[in-house]
Amino acid sequence: MTSTFFATSIQYIDTTKDGDKFLVSASYPGAWGDTAKEAEANAIAGYEKAGHTADQLLSIETTELEDYS
Repeated sequence: MTSTFFATSIQYIDTTKDGDKFLVSASYPGAWGDTAKEAEANAIAGYEKAGHTADQLLSIETTELEDYS
């Protein structure tokens, strides 16, 4: 039996101590849900818990996936 769930990743700009900027694409623990909205909320919570702020945020991408277990 298959079921559908959603996983969300976040892209943001981070800056090193030397001032160099780089693009990060991350998927935080728990950044999934039964709905896209739930997955996005969980991803944003993980992003904020990691100490990131809205001014670093570039994009949020949610993908629908199938679980075959």
